[in-house]
Amino acid sequence: MPLATRSPAIFASLALFALIAVHAGCGSPAPPPSVAPTASPTSTAAASASDGDGPEIASEGKQFVTLVERPEGAPEGPTTAGSPSTTAALTDERCRRAPACASEGRCTAREDACVAASFADCANVVLCQGQRCKLDGDRCVAAASCREAHACGALGLCGDGRPEPGRGYEQCIASADDDCRASEACRDLGRCAKGDAGACVAKQAAHCQKSRACASEGLCDVHDGACRAATDEPCKRSTACSAGGRCAARDGQCIKTCAESPLCTEYGLCGERADGAVLQCAARGDADCAASAVCGKSGACSLALDGRCRPADDIECMKSTVCKEQGRCSHRGGRCVAGSEAECKATNVACKLEGRCRFDAARGCVR
Repeated sequence: MPLATRSPAIFASLALFALIAVHAGCGSPAPPPSVAPTASPTSTAAASASDGDGPEIASEGKQFVTLVERPEGAPEGPTTAGSPSTTAALTDERCRRAPACASEGRCTAREDACVAASFADCANVVLCQGQRCKLDGDRCVAAASCREAHACGALGLCGDGRPEPGRGYEQCIASADDDCRASEACRDLGRCAKGDAGACVAKQAAHCQKSRACASEGLCDVHDGACRAATDEPCKRSTACSAGGRCAARDGQCIKTCAESPLCTEYGLCGERADGAVLQCAARGDADCAASAVCGKSGACSLALDGRCRPADDIECMKSTVCKEQGRCSHRGGRCVAGSEAECKATNVACKLEGRCRFDAARGCVR
């Protein structure tokens, strides 16, 4: 029979046979036949998405392969072996490394976002260094005045201080005793009077004795503007003793022993030494200092003559967090301080985030 007079059904059968053969060559069973669009002889290997109602069709030259439809919600791109199917969980550590932690206080992970969970996160924000800021929703923002700032009600810092060039923020100060007395700092810590340095302080024993810190922590004695535990007696009367066994006064705090206290883990003060008739916590050697938090933070990794941990040289300073973040990489008089403009410019916080890249001999890294 001449080709021109063959039945159209024959051509349909041949097309179906070719489609099945392609699938067989690929090692997969043939799906139900579908009508494929006519391909251009010059078409290259590509995948075209369907209109949403049918399967996808991939073309290569004149051949067509019908693809099985993707399950709803499946990822479009290929996945590599061993790759997680979901995004890694957001953590506080990841939030603290993000720029929004320093700029807006978004330092705490909450579900899938970094937020300022409390005003404690605002301590990381440059504009909050002078306390003239507040928590607005999930971020820290500048307050119109100190009286509208968080520090007014919390710390009694309701007065606007004079701006200082190069500081990068505006300072709030205690300007009246009444503001101090109305603050949380008075109720909780006995800081109920305006001090000379612009902060609320404890000036009378009555301030401390009426505070929550006296009943709970035994901090009932006033010393240098703060409430402290001067003897064992207020410690023994406190909740710290009855509930936690912290009945001994050392370094102004009620503790069990120096080795079991934060004074050891934070400051390396793990042993005891007599200061007159009073026992104080003190470092027993360089090992106590090197194992403490203050070593990594401030470079205070060596035992000094007064029993405290202090930096001994530039090397200890250069390994510290205050060097990397604040440029305080040089050892001067038992402290780590900024010693050059190069140290300021190399910082990942002072210069890169806060713009304090210039060195000032009196103030360190400034704008």
